[in-house]
Amino acid sequence: MKPYLIAELGLHGEGRLDYYIGIVSQIAESWTGWPHIMIKTQSWLETDSPWTLEVQKRHGRAPLASLTAADHGRLKQWCNGMGFPYAVTMHDVQSCQAVDCDYVKLGAFDNLQGDIRAAAAKLGKPVIASGSPFSDLIPERVLSVVSKYPANIGYSGSSGGYSCHSVPQLAWTQVLAAAPHCHTIEVHVTDRPVTARPQPGDLCVSMRTQQFINLSKEIGQIWRAE
Repeated sequence: MKPYLIAELGLHGEGRLDYYIGIVSQIAESWTGWPHIMIKTQSWLETDSPWTLEVQKRHGRAPLASLTAADHGRLKQWCNGMGFPYAVTMHDVQSCQAVDCDYVKLGAFDNLQGDIRAAAAKLGKPVIASGSPFSDLIPERVLSVVSKYPANIGYSGSSGGYSCHSVPQLAWTQVLAAAPHCHTIEVHVTDRPVTARPQPGDLCVSMRTQQFINLSKEIGQIWRAE
């Protein structure tokens, strides 16, 4: 299976396409074609989905804005033009139906929602899932993850995939330790100012873009040696 290092950009751009294009362009400038890198964002279109209500319960506010379906399409085209496949975490059924991407991602919470799994399965696209697969949706890649920010726990599974939810000071060593055992590694990346409000829940586990670029070079050396 082709190994992928995933740059999870989340909702940090609050719906601004230029934010995401800026990060992708910065990664592409230093990229030599190895390791394989995938760009990922998130989408939510339903105001009363289980995920949206869970965010409101945890944080006392609505989720940060996601890109429109049209802008997801534009970002996919930009990523593909740079040589990167584009993945989107689908937080509701409408997103599955409206948003174009190369890979569908189901987070640990969304993976428990049968309607989202069913909608994702209908797309016929490769699926990356955090948590355990279900019989109605067999993902191409499964990521081992402790779904909290920060979790500060390294890879300890046998799934072949790892989503790092550790603060940047720990993430570097944990990701490098996981690389020989994983074909898929997801790292949270941000260029969002730390003073911007409201703060995304995953900001504390997000490394800056240049840190991700440096990390990708180290991962590339490990994967090339395998």
